[in-house]
This record gives sequence, C-alpha cells and structure tokens, in this order.
Amino acid sequence: MKKSHFLVIALAALTCAACGNKTSESAAANDSTAVVEEAAEALPEETAATVESLTASINECLQQKDADKLKTTLADMQVVYKNLVESGKLDEAKAYGQAVQKYIDEHAAELKAISGSNTTISSLVDGVKNLPTSAEATVEEAKKAIVSDVVDLASPAVQKGATIVDAVKNAPEDVKEAATTAVENAKAEAEAKVEEKKAEAKAETQAKIDAEKAKIEDKKAAAKAAAAQKINEAAAKAAAALQN
Repeated sequence: MKKSHFLVIALAALTCAACGNKTSESAAANDSTAVVEEAAEALPEETAATVESLTASINECLQQKDADKLKTTLADMQVVYKNLVESGKLDEAKAYGQAVQKYIDEHAAELKAISGSNTTISSLVDGVKNLPTSAEATVEEAKKAIVSDVVDLASPAVQKGATIVDAVKNAPEDVKEAATTAVENAKAEAEAKVEEKKAEAKAETQAKIDAEKAKIEDKKAAAKAAAAQKINEAAAKAAAALQN
C-alpha cells in the first residue's frame, strides 16, 4: 500500500474526530490536526506497509473467525506503536495510531461480533482505540498506554521491538530453523511413505509367489501320494496273484 493512502487514512480519521468536538474545543482540534498531519507527511513506507500487514491480518481473522490470531494481531498493533515511541518516533507513532484507529472504527461491528464474550479481544480493541494520538500526548503518556500484558500477547519479534515488516524480513533464527525442520520433516515423511508403499508392494508380491509355490508343492505332494498309492495297489495285486 502506498504511503499516500495512509496519509489520507490518518487525516480522514482526524477530520472525523474534529467534527464531533464542541465549538469550545475547535482550536485544540485544529492544533491536533496540524500536528498529526505533519507527522503523517513523514510516515515512511515501512510503517505504511506495517499498517497494511496488520489490517490484512485482521481481515483474515475476521473472515476465518480466528480469535486466537486476532488477539496476537491486535496486540501487535499496539506494541508496534510502543516500539515507534521507544525509538524516538513519537510523531510517527501518532500518525500510525490514527491510521490503525481509523481501521478499527470502520470494522467495529465485525470485531464486536467475533469478540462476543471474549473480554481479552474487547480490551485489545479498546487499547487500540485509546492509543494517544493528540498533539498534547507526551512520550511518557504514549509509553504508559501499552501495558505489559499486551506486550506478552504480541508475536515474539514485535515483543523484541520489531515492526511487522521487520519481523518478516529478519525472522529469528529459531523461526527459520523451525521452518527448515518442518520442510525436512515433510520430505522425510513423504520418503517414508514411498518406502512403506514399496515394502507393502514387495510383501504382497512375495506373498503371491509363496502362495503359488505352496500350491505347486501341494500338487507335487498330492501327485507323489497318488503315485505311491498306485504302487502300493500294484504291489498288493502282485502279491495276491503269487499267492493264487
């Protein structure tokens, strides 16, 4: 997603917020709009891509009704904000916060439907909505907005300070090893199945050969028994003839 699109999202969110304020608060709202507009202009491509990645993940969760993955993604959404603040990018974090809040507002009904009685999801949604994005918000307030319980629910890479994009580009070695191991295991399993099929086919063929051999041996034994019987009968007749 292009940066300009997220600039529009951030600014649109501010406009909607400003419309709901009382007249006495209009000056403060204008100041807030100006500050976040300036921050949005500096929103880098990577952060815009992070918003795209997060919202796409939530879309998938909503479609598949995957509550567990939704928890992780909503936690990631908050912790990325925290990571930006702790990196000294408060204005960028505010612009980012406006963008994700706009998305959450637009999908409020869907999120409420999937959360149901799940208080964790509801709390995480509220956490995104309450990310400090006003002009007056300080670094201290921004940092305090994300509690440790939310960090614990985020994906490992994001917990360590990475953005979603960084987590994909710089996957931890254990994740890479796990992926490699999974591929190797799948390959080994496939090879094992092939060998198993070969063994089954070989055993089946050998069983047929053994059965045929057994039939031949049975016929030979039967023929030998019949021949012996005939010889015995002939001998008996010869002995009877001699006696007569």
